[in-house]
Parts: sequence; C-alpha cells; structure tokens
Amino acid sequence: MKKNPVIIYAALFAALAAFAGCGLTGKGGKDDSPITSKGRSTNFSGTYNIEGPDYQGTLTIKKAGQGYTLEWNFPDGQTHYGTGIEMEGVLGAVYASEENAGVAAYKKDGTKITGLWTPASGEEIAYERSRGAKEIEISSRSIAGVYDVEGKYIDGEPYENVLTLERTGDTYQAYWEWDDGSSFAGTGFLIDNIAVVGFGDEDGAGVTVYKVKGSTLDGKWLFTSYDDFSSVDKITLSPEKAVKQ
Repeated sequence: MKKNPVIIYAALFAALAAFAGCGLTGKGGKDDSPITSKGRSTNFSGTYNIEGPDYQGTLTIKKAGQGYTLEWNFPDGQTHYGTGIEMEGVLGAVYASEENAGVAAYKKDGTKITGLWTPASGEEIAYERSRGAKEIEISSRSIAGVYDVEGKYIDGEPYENVLTLERTGDTYQAYWEWDDGSSFAGTGFLIDNIAVVGFGDEDGAGVTVYKVKGSTLDGKWLFTSYDDFSSVDKITLSPEKAVKQ
C-alpha cells in the first residue's frame, strides 16, 4: 500500500490512504478465528510496529479531541499522516499524500492491532496488522443503494444530499451529490455493522464512519486539509444520517 499512486476521482478527489498495525511480538500458536466488534468504545492510542503485504514500519496513534491522529514511519524515511474516528471498537481512518492514498479500518487484539485497507477506488482489500494478530473479515451483508442524507457541517449548519453506494468487489464506491451539482466521491468497506468510507476533494480528505441499523446509516465524519494532516491536534466530528430510499 505504501507504494500505490494517488488516484483522482473525477477531477475532484485528490487522495485517500491509511495504514495501521501493532507490535511484531506474537509468540506461540495462532488463533485464526476472526475478531468481531464488541459494541463498546476502544482506546487506540499507542505506538505499534506494523507489517503489511510488502512493508514494515511503525504507527503512532494519538487521541485528538473527538478523533484520532495517525502517523506512519517507514525504514526508507517516509512519514505519512492520517486522521480517524472510533466507533464501537472500530477505528476508521483516512490518509492523503502526494505518493499514495486510501482508507482503512482497524481493531485491537489485546495489545496488538489488526486492520484492512484499500487504495482510493480500490476493489480489493489488503491486511495490515501485528504479527500474530487475528484477522478481520469483511462483512458479507450489502449496504448498496441510494440514501437520503441529513447532516451538519463543523459550524453546525445543516445540509442535505443524496448518497449512492455501489458494490465493487470487496469495497463500495460512494458518491454524495447536492442539489447545486456539487459532489464528493469516495471508497469504503464494511466490517461487522460498521461502514468506513473515505472521501475528499482538491482541498483535503475525510472519513465517515457509519453504524448500520437496518436501512439506516448513522454516522460521524471529519475532514482535514492536506496542509494540516501533519499538525492537527484537535478533531471535531460532525453527524450524518443516511436513510435508504
């Protein structure tokens, strides 16, 4: 994932990406049973060693107001930054840089961490986790469809739009459209009853994390300017609710 190029969404979306992981210290037999959400809040703060399909590095996660900041460091000297939202034991995160982009979701496995990620507009999921950590499984349920959305901006101003979720392999392509013709595009996937969707435009990138409740998606979102990813210290979340048509 660290080497994927940035993918542009219809001249709007500049970048999305994310990674995560934890200590490479697993010993003994491995329990291959997947982790499921526990329905309660989890503290993801800490510094972890990480490994993915073709890379290793470290990840530092810090609580920042209502959300989290993430910083990945790799042996070749690269450093990446992201922001995320925790909901019922799942941390959904987005990362954006000139080199690569994507969206990811993670869970804790004791003192370890385990995650899945996909590049922007990706259709396949890859792992990133501590050595020996249990795997996460993608949910088989479908949330594809068209939704009527109501939410609020950071300043409290309300908005309405229409969200379309299209299934593409293991992932979903997301399209938010306003009456004035403006739009956002994004990519996401579903773990248990938590949907994580990254999005962005030429100014920055964000992530929305939804709890799936039947035909309703009840979520929170954040947006970070590209210039602020490395320095953000306080995140304010905004609500968004989507009801299937």
